[in-house]
Amino acid sequence: MGLFPSAESALDDLGKKVANPFKQKVKGVTTKNDYPDGFIIRELLKGGLIGAEVRLSGTNAPHQPFERGAKQRLTAEYYPGNPEPNIQVLGGQEPPVTIRGRFYSKRYREASMYDAPKAYQKALENIAMRGNLCRITLGLWRRFAMLEEAKFREKTRGDVEYELTFTIISASEPRNYHFVSTEKPDPLRENQELLNKTAAFQESYQGVTSIDQSIGDKLNGYISDVAGTISAVTGFVDKAFSTVEGIQNSISRAIGLVRVARASVARFHRRLRLIEFSTLASLGITARYRTISTVKGAASATAGISDVLARLQAQLEAIRKTVPKARHLVRQGDTLQKLAVRYFGNAELWSKIYDHNKLSSTVIAPPQILEIPNV
Repeated sequence: MGLFPSAESALDDLGKKVANPFKQKVKGVTTKNDYPDGFIIRELLKGGLIGAEVRLSGTNAPHQPFERGAKQRLTAEYYPGNPEPNIQVLGGQEPPVTIRGRFYSKRYREASMYDAPKAYQKALENIAMRGNLCRITLGLWRRFAMLEEAKFREKTRGDVEYELTFTIISASEPRNYHFVSTEKPDPLRENQELLNKTAAFQESYQGVTSIDQSIGDKLNGYISDVAGTISAVTGFVDKAFSTVEGIQNSISRAIGLVRVARASVARFHRRLRLIEFSTLASLGITARYRTISTVKGAASATAGISDVLARLQAQLEAIRKTVPKARHLVRQGDTLQKLAVRYFGNAELWSKIYDHNKLSSTVIAPPQILEIPNV
């Protein structure tokens, strides 16, 4: 695995010699090791390639008990006039698995082994940061999971406690999975960048005094207009995207505010051109140079803001496609065509509802609940 090349083989040998937390002592029976291979974490990469592999065995093995289980995901909805809830069975689910253990051995105090715990820690941290699918194994138990969180408590360089939490995906390798860690929309991150760029933009041109006062007043006024529309965006997105409900209820308004802000930036550029061409003739050479320099600087400063606004709008549009427009409880007499007319104003868009809900028949009946997509 290339985890700690100078000590890897020595670590494997140690795992066979030192006490294992999974050894069971039974009266009259020789002490045995139920899991000689330990807990294995193997990272899976794109194209079926194998990434890092970490074996937690010997003194590094997880402490008992090793907890795992399963549960059924259900939703219960109550409707007027019906004393019994509509139960939807969404499928089985395994809760997250957390293992705890310790990278420690008296042998780690030897010079050649001193940094072994750190090597394990770094490898696990890298797996967690990369966010790839992993295959985790303990004896005959095997699952495909994501290393959601890796925590470490260091007592000494040769004595480190660990706690690893895995989100269980499935018992068999997921089909058609793809990695979206670098593509996942993150409106809050873009929102913070927008906030920072706008604040810097305002501070740079606060109370401009190096140019004609009338022009400076106009420029500051235009900058305030842009900052005001962007402030409406950043404040609304930050509040709305704090909860899932906020996203569902506010996505369209957030997109509208971003469009207004982008229009405000475009208007700002038009105003700058008017300042530049309408007043330069009346200024002296020095004043003219300062004005041109200040106006061009203001125009350049908004380029970064425009880029962030464009990215934010694209992310919001992408998210809106995944958020249902509504959830409809099917009633007697409903058809896909009627629902398309009700929600889209066009009966021919019934297939959008059919495809979004992955239906196998065009016949719908109570008590089905259908998601109405955004189109």
